[in-house]
Amino acid sequence: MKKKLLSILLATAMVLSVAACGNEDTPAGNDGSSAAGNDTQQSGEVEEFELTSLKIMVDGTLNLTEETGLNEFEAAWEAAVGVDLVIDKPDHSGYADALARALAKTSDRPDVVLMPAAMYAQYAAFDGVLWDMTSAYENADFYDRMTRANVNQANYINGKLLGFSPAAGNGCLTYVKQTWLDAVGMSVDDIKTYDDFITLLTKFSTEDPDGNGVNGDTYGVIAAGIISNEAPWTNYLPEFWQSAQPAFVQDDNGVWIDGFQTEETKAALERLRSAWAAGLIDPDTSLFYGETKKTREKWFGADQTGSAGCFSYWAGTWHETLANNLAKNGLDNNIAELNLIAEMEGFVDRKAPVWVILDDGDGNDARENAIWEAFFETMMDGDKVQTMWMYGVEDVHWTTKAGTVTLNAGTEKEKSTTYEEGQFHMLPTLTDPNSLYKKNHIDNLLAIAPLTNGFGALSDIVDASNAHFVANAIPAPNTPSSETYSTQGSIVKDAVLVAVTSVVKDGVSYEDAMATYRESCQSVVDTILSELNAAE
Repeated sequence: MKKKLLSILLATAMVLSVAACGNEDTPAGNDGSSAAGNDTQQSGEVEEFELTSLKIMVDGTLNLTEETGLNEFEAAWEAAVGVDLVIDKPDHSGYADALARALAKTSDRPDVVLMPAAMYAQYAAFDGVLWDMTSAYENADFYDRMTRANVNQANYINGKLLGFSPAAGNGCLTYVKQTWLDAVGMSVDDIKTYDDFITLLTKFSTEDPDGNGVNGDTYGVIAAGIISNEAPWTNYLPEFWQSAQPAFVQDDNGVWIDGFQTEETKAALERLRSAWAAGLIDPDTSLFYGETKKTREKWFGADQTGSAGCFSYWAGTWHETLANNLAKNGLDNNIAELNLIAEMEGFVDRKAPVWVILDDGDGNDARENAIWEAFFETMMDGDKVQTMWMYGVEDVHWTTKAGTVTLNAGTEKEKSTTYEEGQFHMLPTLTDPNSLYKKNHIDNLLAIAPLTNGFGALSDIVDASNAHFVANAIPAPNTPSSETYSTQGSIVKDAVLVAVTSVVKDGVSYEDAMATYRESCQSVVDTILSELNAAE
């Protein structure tokens, strides 16, 4: 039986009234485009759907903004595909809430939305909400061209593919300021075990790594959150979490368990508590996936007093971005990357966000197939449109025209590079003439299928960082998908937050914190595990 969309809305923890959702008439289509083709003729033949417009909703992983060329991207996509494109791009930090509000509507909803992996698993637990794109994907023009087929293989839920990832999820490495390493007389090659890591953090926290003449006014590590808000949960402090997975995971026999109630999680929380109490972790690190931008800017800020030596963040492109920001602030931009310590199985490659098509529920796939052709097939065409998703718009964000690009003109950091006709290269951004564009939505390093036109812009530093991650990467655990997890999973997540805060920040014993955890959510945990283990 088709479950009600209203049930899903409960999972979003949005304050939306049932009446507000139920008072609107359900439209034949939700994309604002021509409705022709939605009806099935008496003969049983399905009319061809004429897709004239497409409304998408996406977060900040579509890097372009109105200031940096989003309107130009939209116009170029429309010219290439022949469909009017409407892009709704809410603020990145509030995206999940904005998406939930959009999905709560019964009219003027998006056609295609980008969902975090956890949200995808929640919505996939309900029939008839997300369009089943299994056949479209398995017969896609780009299917045989994929080099990372495993990315979307991991998105199948109970045999169906309801969401598509154009790129791998990537994961985090721990970056270290090289000048700080030099100041305390250590090298990344010295960090082989967790004890070595703690020794490094202790030196950063008690000595004078920033060279301002004061001991103890810096920290060992800062992070965007002690625990993340989605799988793999532990990517911002991996050396502390190690093999722990504080969420619903499958054991070695494929049985779903509550990973938060394991010895591995207990040990991780005790490691985190010890480091927090010792002042090794910058207290600006929020407990539960906090302000990422604030954390980054403190790490590479011009005033290094109160900053930290280590920062775990995304591999590849972000190495170069962090280095560039250090340089902009007048700091040495040499960054080292920690190797995998002995206690870690690997760097966790997170589940990639997925693009989904919202099913209009009319029992006819004509509209959805037209959206697949216009949006997904062109996104991975290997040429013109895929290049837009990777690098932006020709002659706005990149070009193949001959010319010289000069950065920091008139300063001691001036750098000019001359390119020949036909040579692909990135252009300075519209908002900062001293910075080059790097990517748009799809990272060239992570794309499931490569470009066929030979275009690409990888620096040595980005390439090396990506290679370091890939050589040591392990896949994130499967994402749970069950009805109760979708509607009541927030109860468990809130209980996890309370327990983590209690142990790490407040010093409550693990046993007492877990007693409170079980009292507040154990019945929900049991129901979720029962559903997960009963699923096919």
